[in-house]
Amino acid sequence: MSSPYRHPLRVRFSEVDIMGVVYHPNYLTYFEEARTAFVRDVGSSYKEFRDNGLDLAVVEATVKYKKPARYDQQIFVDVAIVRITGARMVFEYRVVNSDEQTLALGTTTLGCVDRESLPARLPQGFAEEMSKLVLPGFLK
Repeated sequence: MSSPYRHPLRVRFSEVDIMGVVYHPNYLTYFEEARTAFVRDVGSSYKEFRDNGLDLAVVEATVKYKKPARYDQQIFVDVAIVRITGARMVFEYRVVNSDEQTLALGTTTLGCVDRESLPARLPQGFAEEMSKLVLPGFLK
């Protein structure tokens, strides 16, 4: 993969605070929505994990806020896998407006776990397919 996956969103009224800007934890929801769409669009799904007794749990998340997003604004979440290990995947995100101004940057680390929430290896086929999409240093 030579560029990040781009997911369009429009800021909904329920996502803004009294100042009319996106309430800060909602960026994590935007990350999740973009990440889920990305994985689905490349031919996989989190449902497959669940069906096979596994889950992908967020074990770390960061967000750096640069500029506010506002109600009804068109925004885009760029997402890329930057690293895969035996049981973890690291994603990076950039939220931009229609002028390509960066609004927020972030990362999430997902760990593969079994039904008892114990660490488990990523399924081999899934890890191999996702490894083809790694875009190291996306936010650098």
